[in-house]
Amino acid sequence: MNGYLQDTLHGILNCKCKGNCILKSLHVDKIENHTAYITVEPYDDAFNQNQVDDTIQRIKRIMWKRKKAIWQSLDVHSVSVTIYDEWTMKDSFVLSMNADEMYSTVN
Repeated sequence: MNGYLQDTLHGILNCKCKGNCILKSLHVDKIENHTAYITVEPYDDAFNQNQVDDTIQRIKRIMWKRKKAIWQSLDVHSVSVTIYDEWTMKDSFVLSMNADEMYSTVN
């Protein structure tokens, strides 16, 4: 695995997929005060910039589905996610273990 992917959710969750994978676009920037800060930027064709709203919904579904594995792997209580396309910020949201909810802050 290359150096970049080891800091993505693809590497951290030990994803076995070989081709395009949206988890390769989710880069863990830092962990501070039990919160993981993740930046999402296009990595491969799994991040469809032509249908960015569908891609955002897909990212949210994947994060919700894998939230327990993410919290355990990163040893955090919340995850703050910011999504960019090639040029601009498109969305951001927070997954909180305490409330077991997803809070969207932009969209």
